[in-house]
Amino acid sequence: MIYRFTLSEIDFPDWSHAGGGKHEAIAHAYWNWFKEVHKNSILAFSDEPDFFGELYFEDSIRRFWGDIGLVSAFTFASTQKMLGKGDLWISLPNIKTQVIIEPMISISDLYGIELMRENDSS
Repeated sequence: MIYRFTLSEIDFPDWSHAGGGKHEAIAHAYWNWFKEVHKNSILAFSDEPDFFGELYFEDSIRRFWGDIGLVSAFTFASTQKMLGKGDLWISLPNIKTQVIIEPMISISDLYGIELMRENDSS
């Protein structure tokens, strides 16, 4: 199930993670930080990846996806194929750490080109 909320509508959603552990506590802390820093942006919780959304700035919109704890290879591999230039991958390994990856090129465009190449050679 995917929970989508703009931050002004509701406080922390009733989201639980199949992996258990400290996922909910980290998600709640991230929600509170995000709500304070990115007031008009969107943060949604899901599974595989654990969250995604959009950051709204005066002159641009930045899409992001992320995971709490250790991300599975499958989730990271499938999500990175959606990353355009300037999109973000955010890992939250613990309650105090945020790791951000921002591609300088569009991985989604490169993946699309590679798929076309494979189809042309068949």
